[in-house]
Amino acid sequence: MEAGHSTAWTLAIFVAETCVVTLSTIRTILVARHQRVVAPLLGLVEISLWLVAITQVMRNLTSPSYFVAFVAGFGVGNYLGVCVEDWMALGYAVVQIVTRKDPSIMVQAFREARFGITRLDGQGVMGPVHLLFSVVPRSKLATVSQLIEATDPEAFYIVDELRHIRRGFVPPGMLFPLWPSRRPWWNTGEPPAERSATESAKILQKTS
Repeated sequence: MEAGHSTAWTLAIFVAETCVVTLSTIRTILVARHQRVVAPLLGLVEISLWLVAITQVMRNLTSPSYFVAFVAGFGVGNYLGVCVEDWMALGYAVVQIVTRKDPSIMVQAFREARFGITRLDGQGVMGPVHLLFSVVPRSKLATVSQLIEATDPEAFYIVDELRHIRRGFVPPGMLFPLWPSRRPWWNTGEPPAERSATESAKILQKTS
């Protein structure tokens, strides 16, 4: 019975510490994103689980299995925290595109997909180029990548993470990805839903 009880607590410590570190990673990211409601709630759950785990470890300092479970949970929690953050894709990114082709098709494709985009002319090593800048939610990066590849497979582009955004064009529902828009689209004059990148590219290619 004692062995079974020790095994149960070893597993409980591992699970608790895994959840603690996973939640800690997510909470830190939410604090950086100024999520004033979700971050404190996760903090309450995190500290509660940590107290349960550390109490059992401190009460059983002669039990190596508890230490191993605590350390293993810490390592696994870090891995899961990164995986969950990638899945949630919080925050925004700026996409910078350099193309030698006429950017009109790509610009129109971005706007058809309801992404704001700014166009500039520049000079590269091999001659004139066009610079395009767009701020998009990280959750939409796959869509943006497909859109770029569909309109100009030879375009050079980079993606940088953003921490703060002020003004500019940000469609409703994209400003705070964790929360729904306060008003439905039919009260804001916005289209019902964004088209996919592939669909937008096909429409533009037919009309160009």
